[in-house]
Amino acid sequence: MNEISILHGIAGYVIFATGLLQYVLKKGGKRHRLIGKIYFFTWFVLVISGASIGGIMITFLGLFGLYYAVTGIRFAVVKAQPNTLMDKAITVAGFACSIAILFFAGKFYMKGNVSFATIFLVFGLLFGINSFKDVRTLFFRANKHPLASHKMYLYFEHYTRFTISFIAALTAFSAIQNITPIVVVNWMLPTVLGTVYLFYVGKKYRKQFKID
Repeated sequence: MNEISILHGIAGYVIFATGLLQYVLKKGGKRHRLIGKIYFFTWFVLVISGASIGGIMITFLGLFGLYYAVTGIRFAVVKAQPNTLMDKAITVAGFACSIAILFFAGKFYMKGNVSFATIFLVFGLLFGINSFKDVRTLFFRANKHPLASHKMYLYFEHYTRFTISFIAALTAFSAIQNITPIVVVNWMLPTVLGTVYLFYVGKKYRKQFKID
């Protein structure tokens, strides 16, 4: 078990380092793709090792980050709206995972653990709403993104989903390290700051590429 914990810790640091490098280094090119692949495959190590030491509830939260790492890289690899049977299976699995997270939120509320109930509720809703949008897009051609016809759409999707997966990784670090005395704050702070960041970057790119 100790070896698995060490492996889990190493995977966390690799994801943090490679994720950070993708923001500070130039986008595109062989280096960007190589670092992205390391980041992507390390997520599987993180989730599997985390499942071994953290239990099923923590596993579902890990799958939250993995979902966005997988779907984010699919946009970069396919260079179009991913629409294979595998993509559909991923979106259905993601939505099912969000339901499981909401189920655990209910269990925590019933046990009187309001802090973790709130944490699971927030992540379950965020995961559920977004994965359900993916399900509607892939299966019913509904909920088409307003920027779907824009040349930068694939970049926006790749960048946004990558950032959400990175926020999930930072959330795990913040929660484990207890950076504040308040449990809910430790879990929610990266999400709040990350949401503000995505809003700012989205506004910046919309202006840069003259998107209404």
